[in-house]
Formats: sequence, C-alpha cells, structure tokens
Amino acid sequence: MSNPNEFEWVTDAKEQKKLANAIASGIVEWFKQTKQSNAKTSK
Repeated sequence: MSNPNEFEWVTDAKEQKKLANAIASGIVEWFKQTKQSNAKTSK
C-alpha cells in the first residue's frame, strides 16, 4: 500500500471486521436490487 494510514487501517482486526461487514452489506444490497430489477423486466 502506498498510504501508510491505509496500511494501519487494514491490518487492524477491528477495522477488518467493519470493512468485511460493509462489503457483505453491499453485496446483499446488490443482489436485492438485481432481483427486483429482474422481476420487473420479466413481467
């Protein structure tokens, strides 16, 4: 990593957990939106 502050951030276990939760929430939201979009176009 080129930014030392980001390196510190991603090596902290607590921050890793927050990041993982944020990524997981984003994936779930994407699937929800994709499912809704597909339901609208298939009718």
